[in-house]
Amino acid sequence: MKAKSGKNILVADDSEFFRMKLSKMLITGGHWVRLASDGEETVSELQKSPSAIDLLVVDLRMPKKDGFGVLKWIRDNAREGNPPVLVVTGVYEVSDVLSRVKELGAGAFMTKDAPAEHFIFRVNKLLYTEKQQRDNVRVLTDIPVDFTCGEDRYTGRIVNLSRSGIFLSSMDVLNPGDITNLRFLLPYDNKTIVVVGKVIWANNFEKEEAFFNGMGIHFEHLTYEDRLCLEGFVQAEMEKVF
Repeated sequence: MKAKSGKNILVADDSEFFRMKLSKMLITGGHWVRLASDGEETVSELQKSPSAIDLLVVDLRMPKKDGFGVLKWIRDNAREGNPPVLVVTGVYEVSDVLSRVKELGAGAFMTKDAPAEHFIFRVNKLLYTEKQQRDNVRVLTDIPVDFTCGEDRYTGRIVNLSRSGIFLSSMDVLNPGDITNLRFLLPYDNKTIVVVGKVIWANNFEKEEAFFNGMGIHFEHLTYEDRLCLEGFVQAEMEKVF
């Protein structure tokens, strides 16, 4: 989950609590962060050096100029170097604002109560578009999983999933190169997937950063039927993503 090449991210939120919360997640994820506490300060930062900001994370409800106003300013002052925008909110219902922020040019939208791993996933997806491969598209999930390594048994959550692998969030972190047997229930069709995977990379932070503990796992042995089910699930989820 940690970026290999960090980016410059502007976080705009009038709540000091959420500015600090989002900043901590981004810094732990390998990025550099700048802060703005209202819409006018956000616009000022964008005017100074738009090309120096790789991503804007903006709250919708802010004083002086709200998130809608910031998005409208970016749209009306389109210039080379304007960053993509991830909209976050803790107030508005998704159904009330989704079409509006899309029309104003936001690249993605999520609520503030989303898991930290989902937040970083959305951030990195906007930042590293060149790494998106059609055959390895990842979608956000929150699926309980049982996994074993040798005689040891563990549990965790699948935070994102593709046709070829997963990010498995767990306090029990295996080592790169370890082989693990995984078992989880795919949503919608209640299909139980049983697969052998190989740990490609692992995060094992302590204390406050432990929300990023987990492993990137590549599927090594997967039945044809299970692969078709996974591909169908990923495709269905992609059609819902914004």
